Amino acid sequence: MEKDFKTLSAERLNEAMNDLNINATKLSKAAGISRSSISQYLHGVSSPSKTAAIKLSLILKVNPAWLQGMNGYKYADPVVSEEAADTIMNELWDLELLYTRLPNKGREELKSLMGYLVYKYEGKE
Repeated sequence: MEKDFKTLSAERLNEAMNDLNINATKLSKAAGISRSSISQYLHGVSSPSKTAAIKLSLILKVNPAWLQGMNGYKYADPVVSEEAADTIMNELWDLELLYTRLPNKGREELKSLMGYLVYKYEGKE
């Protein structure tokens, strides 16, 4: 029987924490995620949102998709510096605040536009 995403995500979060010898309290403080949410992730009650998975993956140095129980490599490539990770998190926070203010149609348009921009600029930096 195939595992659900919550169970797989819980196993992977435990694995990544064990790899770095980091406990739930320390992870909670570092990621800015409540201790109760971390506990729910660890016990398969819920799985991290995309934003939470990105925060956790930057600290645990793993691929956020892998952490959420999806297919893919455990380790993200390339591993970014702590300074770059902070910049990414700040930019994601700004984008998330704007995104939540859009109606559904605007959100769909934004996703299409972002897909186009990724296609246009991929590999040009």
